[in-house]
Amino acid sequence: MVAGMGRTSGVFKPFACLILISFSLLACRASEVEIAVSEANLRAVKSGAVEAVEFEARFSNLGSLDTTKRDEMSRLEALIRDYIAVDDFSIENSETGFEVVIEGSIPLAPSKQDAPWYIHVERGTEPSSFSKLQVKTGRQFENLKARAQDINFLLAPEAFHPTKFVLRGDAASIIAPAVEINGEYHLLWRGQAGRKLKLKFADGIFDHMGAGFFFKF
Repeated sequence: MVAGMGRTSGVFKPFACLILISFSLLACRASEVEIAVSEANLRAVKSGAVEAVEFEARFSNLGSLDTTKRDEMSRLEALIRDYIAVDDFSIENSETGFEVVIEGSIPLAPSKQDAPWYIHVERGTEPSSFSKLQVKTGRQFENLKARAQDINFLLAPEAFHPTKFVLRGDAASIIAPAVEINGEYHLLWRGQAGRKLKLKFADGIFDHMGAGFFFKF
């Protein structure tokens, strides 16, 4: 069949692959994950506690929500609730298809967690040194990924996603690498958190590792 397609096959094959890859990225990679972290959360974790912090994740999908996709979304919701503390799982129509919005909480912790995703806080070696905060995958991530793939291979989640931290902590000094703040891009940003600081990390290196920053009080 490939030979019969002649010269057009050389063009069609990569074009078809591009469509498939693009759809796959839309299906399993969030357009953005927003995570709210407070000064109280950070201080508690530095003292050894495990905190639950709120998140909202949005996933864009191409095409209409037909019966098959609706069934897959129902199965996916049930699966996610097995692994993550979900407060709301909703589906919203968009110009190009539909958007899945997931709200819930994930652990903020000083050690590795069972949850598929958690936020790790690595305390500085000295009282005056900075601590590191970073999104990481937990022990159950690969299991969740495999079970999502059983529903539809396009639903297998990426490990890391574009992430926006909404930080509230007047007393916190922050160092953030490769970050977007209020529409401006910084190779390295230093400053105070203030009443509300939004730190956005996306693309490039953050396709391969979790977003994060350094802080101290």
